[in-house]
Amino acid sequence: MMEEGYYRFPTVSQDTVVFCAEDDLWQVSRTGGTARRLTNGWGSVSRPRLSPDGKMLAFVGKEEGDLELYVMESSGGPAKRLTYMGAGVATVGWHPDGRIIFSTYQGNPFLAWRSLYAIAPEGGEPELLPYGRASWISFGPDGGVVLGRPTTDSAYWKRYRGGTRGMLWIDADGHGTFHRFALEDGNIVTPMWIDERIYFVSDHEGHGNLYSMLPTGEDIRRHTDHDTYYVRNATTDGRHIVYHAGASLYCFDVASGESHEIPIDFHSQRTERQVKHVDAAEYWSEYTLSAHGDKLIVTSRGKLYQMAPFEGPVRPLGTPQGVRYRLTQYIDGEGRILTISDEDGEDRFEIRNTATVPEQVIRIPEDFGIVTECLVSPDGQFAALANERQELWLLDLKTLDSSRVAHTPYGRIPGFDWAPDSRWIAYALPSKTTTALYLYELATRQSHQITHPVLVDRRPHFDPEGRYLYFLSRRVYKPVWDNMKFDLSFPKGDIPCLIPLAKETRSPFIPEPQPLVPTTPGEKAEDDKPPVTTIDLDGIADRVLSFPVAEGIYHDIQAAPGQVFWMRSDPAPQEQDGLAAGAPPAKASLIRFDMKELKEDTVADRMTSFVLSQDRKVMAIRIRSSLRVIKVGDKVDPKEDKPGRKGGLVDFQRVHVSVDQRSEWEQMLREAWRWMREMFWIPDMAGVPWDAIYGRYRSLLPRVTTRSELSDLIWEMQGELGSSHAYEFGGAYRPEPQHRVGFLGARYEWNREHAGYQITHLIHGDSWDASRTSPLLTPGANVQVGDIITAIDGQPLGPDLPPGSRLIDTARQEVSVTVITPGEPPREIVVKPIATEVPARYREWVEQNRAYVHQRTGGRVGYIHVPNMGTAGFAEFHRGYLTEYERDGLIVDVRYNGGGIVSPLLLEMLGRKRIAFSRLRQGRIQPYPYESPTGAMVALTNEHAGSDGDIFSHSFKLMNLGPLIGTRTWGGVIGIDPRYALVDWGSTSQPEDAFWFKDVGLTVENYGTDPDIVVEETPQAMAQGIDEQLDRAIEEIQSILEDFHPLTPDFDNRPERSAPPLPKR
Repeated sequence: MMEEGYYRFPTVSQDTVVFCAEDDLWQVSRTGGTARRLTNGWGSVSRPRLSPDGKMLAFVGKEEGDLELYVMESSGGPAKRLTYMGAGVATVGWHPDGRIIFSTYQGNPFLAWRSLYAIAPEGGEPELLPYGRASWISFGPDGGVVLGRPTTDSAYWKRYRGGTRGMLWIDADGHGTFHRFALEDGNIVTPMWIDERIYFVSDHEGHGNLYSMLPTGEDIRRHTDHDTYYVRNATTDGRHIVYHAGASLYCFDVASGESHEIPIDFHSQRTERQVKHVDAAEYWSEYTLSAHGDKLIVTSRGKLYQMAPFEGPVRPLGTPQGVRYRLTQYIDGEGRILTISDEDGEDRFEIRNTATVPEQVIRIPEDFGIVTECLVSPDGQFAALANERQELWLLDLKTLDSSRVAHTPYGRIPGFDWAPDSRWIAYALPSKTTTALYLYELATRQSHQITHPVLVDRRPHFDPEGRYLYFLSRRVYKPVWDNMKFDLSFPKGDIPCLIPLAKETRSPFIPEPQPLVPTTPGEKAEDDKPPVTTIDLDGIADRVLSFPVAEGIYHDIQAAPGQVFWMRSDPAPQEQDGLAAGAPPAKASLIRFDMKELKEDTVADRMTSFVLSQDRKVMAIRIRSSLRVIKVGDKVDPKEDKPGRKGGLVDFQRVHVSVDQRSEWEQMLREAWRWMREMFWIPDMAGVPWDAIYGRYRSLLPRVTTRSELSDLIWEMQGELGSSHAYEFGGAYRPEPQHRVGFLGARYEWNREHAGYQITHLIHGDSWDASRTSPLLTPGANVQVGDIITAIDGQPLGPDLPPGSRLIDTARQEVSVTVITPGEPPREIVVKPIATEVPARYREWVEQNRAYVHQRTGGRVGYIHVPNMGTAGFAEFHRGYLTEYERDGLIVDVRYNGGGIVSPLLLEMLGRKRIAFSRLRQGRIQPYPYESPTGAMVALTNEHAGSDGDIFSHSFKLMNLGPLIGTRTWGGVIGIDPRYALVDWGSTSQPEDAFWFKDVGLTVENYGTDPDIVVEETPQAMAQGIDEQLDRAIEEIQSILEDFHPLTPDFDNRPERSAPPLPKR
């Protein structure tokens, strides 16, 4: 049987079709046949576009690192790099004049703001096309033009109806005036003007199909009838339209109106699907110690490996391929382990006897959902487990019976532990506002609340000697003044605590009298019998004591006899607001508290997690990507970097991990589907037949041959839910070059006379932050607009060798730049290129907007932009707000807001109403509440304001803060909390947290919020640099100010406090 590939991104010219498979380009006849590979380079390639005559082929590739435009002969051969933009280049098509058109965010302040450029296939300087923001273009007769904005892949969010749904801007007669066309219930993508009709892909009838209409928007016709997979990435040569659907290629004949699948005979070695041997240290995720710490089980790439920590053989456990194991633990000293396996496609507990060959396996059929934590009892008879269903369960490992201990609708179980004698389970249980600790007694099957939390008590852990219950508590209210605005916060608040379990047990923090010369009793023989845990429940909540240590941010707590260990970190700025995949961060310190000396010291820094052996004599610690096994009481010496007992470093080179890629991808697809089934915000999956959807996309899996194709498959499968925030990201892609372009923070154009690039603009960002302004503005460089760059590091530039071609691998490195000021001799300056221009261009854009608003309003109106609702957006809001709020009016701009979580904090500031003022003798007057705005404001939003940007925009209206101006927002308000990684460190997100508003209920999702005043950004205005939305905001705020009378204090009517004349008696 012939194997098929996963075909995408087709392009057609006459009888030739080129498409993408295995991250390379292939060629086949339009009528089908044997496909021939055209590329086999260092990096992946995609989005090919054949020239109208079929002789040339343009595409984007990562041959050096950045996604750039290349061109080659359509029959194959060497490829020539045409661009050095370093800014997400995407091929669009061919201009009627023979140039190649591409889109990029280069030169713009946001990644979502894409512009169209044209470049000759021979190379040269790209020309910015005069259409403003656009990502697609097609040309019609008589100079007609149709633009696509934003026209992203509709299959990734099926039946999407929000603000960024694809829409068209049509200039029917080529006069430069565009009119907007959109379908209220459809997402229009990839417009193609053929003769008198515009063809496009839309899903306004519920499925992605090919349609056409007249340039007026009338006479819409459907041409295909796909109802299983969406029509995707359609392109045309004017006679035929090719597209892919469900990994197959199709060709639509415009003349006949017929569509047929292109039969492809596909022969390939399928290199990326073959068995791989991967670095265990790069992909290890979990670890556990045996009872005495003499053995270790490590999970890498979802597979189990048992080993002694420092020497000896490494034994793989379990099924070798296509199965993921999680939360593995030793049960007893006889080689039994408890693990979670998804061997039959579902997570189930297994008891495996590692002492037998083959392993004896008992698979427990109970469905516990996604288990978040599991702990075997010290006697090996039971296991306690928590899950995403916010339950705590007890599992009998002998009878295999289970019973639910607790359930809460208010959050996941934040920790539990077994008493040393296995008769009690301590656990934390969230309520609506607090989290308390409970004790569950196995004998009575009853739970007892044992703390009255100030806020949150969590991570309970029994003293191994049965005297105390340790836990972490959020109960320290020591506010810290904000240094930038009038505010207080509680950046730490956690402290370790304990409860003496028996009434007679003294506080360990009150030293007992000790003789000056202690007596030396005879050594006590070790008793393997666990101590009996005596618990007096009466008055137990009043016996809570805090450790004599500083408050902090604490993450975990465990104990050995006479020692307590906890993880602690300090408040730190969040490094990024976006989604992250990969190994967990290593930001904490492991602290040991000596219960006798009542002192703490540091065991290890930059660590992630730790575990103790059951006998509490051995400890394993994850430090970055390394694992150390040491004796309890020892410290990690970071200078000991050789594997072995001396430093405790485990040698992962001993672990051999082989991956059958096809089996692994099948496991990953099923797991992504299963996570969505378990965590999607509504159990009925919004009516989508999720089981059938899995079968539909599982059938395509045998065609997948690369990690990027698997990613595409997961994206489209999750897109069937028609929900926002259903993402896939990260993962183990094939190694590609990482040689990135550095930037000088300037615009320039080729100057033939001086054989160099003449600077037309220098980006003025934050001069005090070298990464956010033009390096050419560094003091002493004395570069200005009009100067000409002729060489970099002594290498001359040319029409097809722009500065970017000489700036590869130069970011943050010193380079010499040869500069000519006309009329003066050349000179050399030394600068450090920046890694990206986007932050600098953003800063310049904001400051230009602010200056424009000030100039237009005579300084009466302030301007703030908020780029997202994460930490960066929070910072940017306050950077603008604290200098602008005293003006009579305020424009709050959330266009292109990338979402996050801080919108209520910003709205709280904006919603403050002035009711009083204070005045100093020297004249300073302050409003009360402090830093409250004068009161008159408007907000700007657009289709790229999404998620928490949606929420902010809609709430701005509901709070009656002022009119909302712009275009309808993105429409994605079902929140996510990605917390699980696939076995290759990829991840997916599950829409979990649906948002409801008092006026529109749940309907902001997949719609957005409508502005009070709709103002579109037309291509003709954007091409001239006119911001129609900002201009309308200025007009509106000025109109409001005409009748606005802000509260102003009257300090003239001052009281007279002098003593009156003393009246006569």
